Amino acid sequence: MCTEFILPKSTNKRISGRTLDFVKDFKWQQVAIPINTPFEAHQLITPAEKPNDPLKWQAKYGFIAIGIHQDDALSLNECSSINGTDYLAIDAINTQGFSAALLWLPGSQYPEPTDAPADSYLLASADIVAWAVSSYKLVSDLKSDLERIKCGEPISNGTKLHFWDPEQPTNTSSSSFPLHFQFHDKKGNSLVLEFEDGEISITDNSDLGVMTNEPFIGWHRTNLSNYMGVTNTTPLTREVLDFSFQSSGQGGGGLSLSASPLPSSRFIRTVFHLEYSQDWLYSATNSEAISHAAQINGNVAVLQQESGEYDKANGVKRTYTQWNVVRDHHYLTLHIRIYGSINVWKIDFKDFDLQQGALLHATLFTEHDWSD
Repeated sequence: MCTEFILPKSTNKRISGRTLDFVKDFKWQQVAIPINTPFEAHQLITPAEKPNDPLKWQAKYGFIAIGIHQDDALSLNECSSINGTDYLAIDAINTQGFSAALLWLPGSQYPEPTDAPADSYLLASADIVAWAVSSYKLVSDLKSDLERIKCGEPISNGTKLHFWDPEQPTNTSSSSFPLHFQFHDKKGNSLVLEFEDGEISITDNSDLGVMTNEPFIGWHRTNLSNYMGVTNTTPLTREVLDFSFQSSGQGGGGLSLSASPLPSSRFIRTVFHLEYSQDWLYSATNSEAISHAAQINGNVAVLQQESGEYDKANGVKRTYTQWNVVRDHHYLTLHIRIYGSINVWKIDFKDFDLQQGALLHATLFTEHDWSD
C-alpha cells in the first residue's frame, strides 16, 4: 500500500509526494549519493543455468534517496561506494529534479531471466529506482529507453537491458516482490512502469500524475468514469417528488468518495483533491504548495490498526503509513514526516556534496532529532 502523486502540471508547481504504507518496520534511512557512484544490480540467486551478467553502471546524476540497507541496519556514512546488494532505494530525486518511486503491486509478473537476449545485462526490479534517478533527467528520455528495452533494443547509451526479479521463481505466475514505479520530472511529466503477464507496460500518466496499488494503472484510470457526479460544491436545497429538503452540511458533492484505505479509494480521493485545488494553486506560494501536498499525504495516510489482513501463521498483519515525503523538484528539497512525530525533517540538496569523489552520506531515521 502507498499513494504517489504530483501537483497538476498546469499549476507550474513542481511538487510531488508519497506515503509509504507497509507491515514490516524497517530501519529507514536517507542517503545522499554523489555523481559517478558505482552500482551493481542484484544477481540471480539460484540459477538453473548460467545467467546473464548483472548491470554495472555509474551515477550520471547525484541524488538523495529514502530506503533501507539490505541488512536492515548500519549507517553508510563511511562508505565510498554502493551496489545493488547493499542498499534498496524506495524513493529518490536527483539533482535535475527527476524523481522515482516504487510501490507495491500484487499480481506483477516480471519477464523471465531465461528470456534475456544473450548480449543483454540483467537489471533487477529492486534496482530500478536507483538506476532511473542516477541516469535520467527527463521522463521523455526514460520513456524512449523503456520502449527500447521492451523491444529488446539497446538503450540510448548502447547498453541492452533485461528487467527481471530475483524473488520471482522461474515459470511462476506472480512475484513475491511485486513492484510498479512512477517517475516525475521538473517539467511536471509523469510515467508509470509496470510488469503484467511477464511483459513491460509503460503508461504516460502526465494527465493525472497519481498512482496507488492494485489493480494495474489502466484499471484506475478507467474507474474514474464511475465518479462523474463527484463535485466540490454543495446544493443547498433540493426537491424530491413534493418534498423539499436542505443539505445537512458542506461537502455533499463528494458523498460518493470512499474514505477507506483501499488503493482504488485512495486513488480517487487524490485525483479529486488535485482537481479541486488547481485554481488555488495557480496563485499559491511554493511553501503553500508544499504544505498542500503534505495535507494530501495526510488525507490518504493509513492509521495504526486501521487496515490489515489475516495470516494463519502470524495472525493479523497491520499495514500503516510509516512515513511520507513531499519533494520539491525545482528548489530540490525533501520534507519527510514519520508516523511517530508531528514534526517535519527538511532535507536540502545544498547541504550535501554530490560531486564526483564525495563520500556517500546516510542518516537513519532513528538517528534524526524529530523534535526539530
